[in-house]
Amino acid sequence: MKKKEELKQPNPYQSDKLAKIPSWIKILLLKYWAAAAAFFFFGNANPLVDVESDAAPAQYYIWISFGLALILEYIVKNLVRLMRNSRDNTFKYYIINRKGVLSFFLHVIYAFLIMFPMYGTLYFMSVHHLIINLFALKEVPVIEPISAGFVFLFYDGIAVMCKNMIVRTIKKHKFQKEERIAQRIIDSHNESLKENESNES
Repeated sequence: MKKKEELKQPNPYQSDKLAKIPSWIKILLLKYWAAAAAFFFFGNANPLVDVESDAAPAQYYIWISFGLALILEYIVKNLVRLMRNSRDNTFKYYIINRKGVLSFFLHVIYAFLIMFPMYGTLYFMSVHHLIINLFALKEVPVIEPISAGFVFLFYDGIAVMCKNMIVRTIKKHKFQKEERIAQRIIDSHNESLKENESNES
């Protein structure tokens, strides 16, 4: 009986199933949730927007953009930082990896920018009846959280890919510049050695 009880006891050193999921999948799910939550809480469930007003789409644009920035900054970014370690650089899966007030303002700018193509895509989908109508508002059909999550993943993926390409290009240029400087130092040192040898002879 004692042996069976010992076998049933959980091993504190055994990794859980969640840890086996690749970090990029977790981050994708977090991003999807962030966009869907922003559309739902700052869109569908927002009592401050007059749905019948002609300015309703613009009001939703501002509220959802700001809400998306808040969720990305204070929830998603911090979780991405927590998942980062020496073997897994999760920063390459996220668009903004700064701290402090600058990070918040960058997230606000990013949210307002990415919402522009998202709004256009969701409008196109609603016109062609491609949008999921589970939570869509009748007055403003582009406000649909489930569809918005997928659209956000698409445009955010493009943005992250472009960011990584720019970072790699800058690092490559910096490495080549340092390599050229090092080569010049080596060449000048070799020339000075040759001059010393010629003078001694």
